[in-house]
Amino acid sequence: MKSGVDRVNGYNDSYFLPFTWYGPPPGPSDPTRTEFVRDPVTDQIMEAVFLGDGKDAFGLAKNNPITPWSNPNTQNAARQKTWISIEVINESVQNGTITLSVSFDSLGAVNAPPSKPQDLRMSTSSGHPQLSWSLNQEPDVNPNGNYLIHRRIKHPTWSSWTLLATVSGSTSIYVDESLGGAPNGVDSVQYKIQAKDTQAKLSVFSNTVTTRFNTFIDRPTPVEKPRKAPDKFELAQNYPNPSNPVTVMRYQVPVGEHLTIQVLDILGKKVETLVDGFKEAGYYAVTFDASQLATGVYFYRMTAGEFAATMKLAVVK
Repeated sequence: MKSGVDRVNGYNDSYFLPFTWYGPPPGPSDPTRTEFVRDPVTDQIMEAVFLGDGKDAFGLAKNNPITPWSNPNTQNAARQKTWISIEVINESVQNGTITLSVSFDSLGAVNAPPSKPQDLRMSTSSGHPQLSWSLNQEPDVNPNGNYLIHRRIKHPTWSSWTLLATVSGSTSIYVDESLGGAPNGVDSVQYKIQAKDTQAKLSVFSNTVTTRFNTFIDRPTPVEKPRKAPDKFELAQNYPNPSNPVTVMRYQVPVGEHLTIQVLDILGKKVETLVDGFKEAGYYAVTFDASQLATGVYFYRMTAGEFAATMKLAVVK
């Protein structure tokens, strides 16, 4: 991936960018990289151009999926957001086939796994390795999701990758205080991260960064612990609010129960049912696409047994 992620003003269809062939001399049957661009006004196919910097790999374990929030993203030639999302589900080397999941609406885009975390960088803080990265823009990752930080150490040989820590989806810096003496020393350490959304879906791994260190510090390192079952029913405020137009509603269930979550208009008339079924004890999130609603104030209501809660939802276009 290119560095310096810019999901708004990055490379787009108006750029003719250099193309470098790294294989044998291309023959008449070799594939070429082109993109057919659809004019957002006339809906006609425009001249085919090469898009990207030549380093954007798209595949099952590479930059997957491509969504409105990924880099590169699915904006059109006018740099306007589209809700197209493309995910590689399977690649068969034997059959020479690739299976894709393609959606064209906002709900499908949000339901896709998070995009690959961007621009993982290495620096130091008081001799400790410090990581920084660009935040994901998916509404179910930032701020309510997580980043999973993985690490392996060469001492003297490389260890297996292990989960080091889990931080909030709104956090873009992490300091590994269990290692000291960075960036000097005879031992090496590598890091990579994953994004995790509120549906527990994981992104592919980021790029890997490396530094050296010389000291192990006997200090407990935070790791993700299993969450205890909630002790009460609860319906949280949706985010973002106002909706723009997709929003995420989180709720928790202390015991198995049949529950419903419905969106209501200002008069209390049902607009849409988001949840209607039995849920085991746990923490949940549901995504709502308000693109078909007029600007205004709405409500969403959760009922489960004797529990009922109502929250306000604003829709602005």
